[in-house]
Amino acid sequence: MRKKEKQINDIAGIEDVLSRALVCRLALCENDRPYIVPLCFGYEDNALYFHCAQQGKKLDILRKNNNVCFEVDIDCQLIKADKGGGPATVSARFALEVMEAVYKE
Repeated sequence: MRKKEKQINDIAGIEDVLSRALVCRLALCENDRPYIVPLCFGYEDNALYFHCAQQGKKLDILRKNNNVCFEVDIDCQLIKADKGGGPATVSARFALEVMEAVYKE
């Protein structure tokens, strides 16, 4: 992260973001192509849980490549430029992590 002062490193801060987020975006990779999907999720004991069908594209990809990334965000707002037509920015708190996924039936 470029702005280290905005980085959330403590577990309480991360758990705050995870407890307040409504949607998690799970990014997977198949044949060097990204695939990202928004999911409802649960968090308990330092683990994220996603509900999915017993078969489908996500599981097909995970079985071949379990390297994934997830992102959740809260407190999002668009900050418009001071003067008309200028660039805008987004303010948000988020959690982002690269990890290996484990499929459990």
